[in-house]
Amino acid sequence: MKFDKIDLRQWMPFLVMAVAMVGLIFVLADWNQIWSALQQANWQSIPRALLAAFISYACISFSFAQVSRLLGVEMRLKDLVIIGFVSSVLNHLVLSGGAAGYSVRFMLMNRHGVSMREVVAISILHFLLTSLLMIFMLPVGLIYLGLNASLNQTTAVVLAASALALFLGTVLASILVFWGKARRKTIGILVRAVRAVVRRDVREPLERFDQTVALGTKAMGQDPGSMVLIASLIVVDWSFSAMALWSCFRAFSVTLSLGELISGFVIGTVAGVASFLPAGVGIQEASMTGIFALFGVALEKAALAAILYRVVYSIVPYLFSLGLYRLVLRPENENQVAREEEYENPYA
Repeated sequence: MKFDKIDLRQWMPFLVMAVAMVGLIFVLADWNQIWSALQQANWQSIPRALLAAFISYACISFSFAQVSRLLGVEMRLKDLVIIGFVSSVLNHLVLSGGAAGYSVRFMLMNRHGVSMREVVAISILHFLLTSLLMIFMLPVGLIYLGLNASLNQTTAVVLAASALALFLGTVLASILVFWGKARRKTIGILVRAVRAVVRRDVREPLERFDQTVALGTKAMGQDPGSMVLIASLIVVDWSFSAMALWSCFRAFSVTLSLGELISGFVIGTVAGVASFLPAGVGIQEASMTGIFALFGVALEKAALAAILYRVVYSIVPYLFSLGLYRLVLRPENENQVAREEEYENPYA
C-alpha cells in the first residue's frame, strides 16, 4: 500500500490513543513507590488535594481555550477545553519537552481543520504566558531558600547570585516577548552568532518564532479583556497546584509555611520541567524532597509527600482524561453540525 493512499484521518483515533496510553507505562514504572505513599497517607487530606488539582487543570484548560480563540481558532469552547485538559495532563505525566501532549493536541485539533502552524503558535504563546509567572517566582523561591534553610555561607552566596541572574533573565525574557523591536534585534544577533560558531543558519525557525509571538502580542493588545482573563486563570492555576502539594504534605502531618511551600513548589516544578527527561525520571520528586528536607521536614515524609503529589496531580487526572478522548474523537460530520449549531446559537 502506498503512503499517499493512506487516509490519515481514518487512523487518527488510533494514533491519539496510542500516544495517550504511553502514560500508563510511566504509571506502572513508579507503582511500588506510589503504593507505598498511598499506604502511609492520611486519606482525609487527599480529597482536598484532588479538588485543588482539578481546579488547577480546569484553569489551565480554559486558558488554553482562550488563547486558541484569541488566535482565531473557531472550535467549540467545550472541545478546546477538553483538548487543553488531556494534552496538559499528558505533558505533566510524560515530561518530554511537551512533545507527547502537543502531538495529541495537534492530532485532535487537526480533525477540526486547525493547521500545524496554528497549533504550534497557540502552544508557544500558551507556554510563554503560563511560564512567565513561574519564572518570576523562581528567584523569590531561591532567595527564601537561601535565607531560611540550613545552608553554608558558600551555598547561600551561590543561591543569591543565581537568584539575581534569574531575575535579570526574567526581565529580559519579558522584554523580548512584549517588545518586538528588541526581540528582532536579539534574533539577528543569535543568527549571526550561530552561523559564526557552528556554520548553521537558524534564521527560519527563529523568524517563525518571532512571527508567532508577534501574532500573539498583537491579538492580546486588540483584546485586553481576554488577556486579563487568561492571566487570572494562570495565577489561579499555579495557586491551586501549590495548594494540592500543601495538602499532600498535610496527609503526612506536615504543615508548610507559605514561604516553604512557594520555594519547594517552584524550584521542584522548574527542575522537573527543565530536565526534559521522560516523566522527569524522579527529578521533580527528588528536588522537592531535598528542598523541603533543608527546611527541616523529615526526609521520608518529604519524599512520600512528593510522590503523593505526583499521584494526585499527574496520575489521577491522567486516568480521568482517558474517558474524555471519545468526546473529541467524534466523527467529523458530527463535529461540523455541532459547530454550526454553536454559531447559530452563541449561548449553546
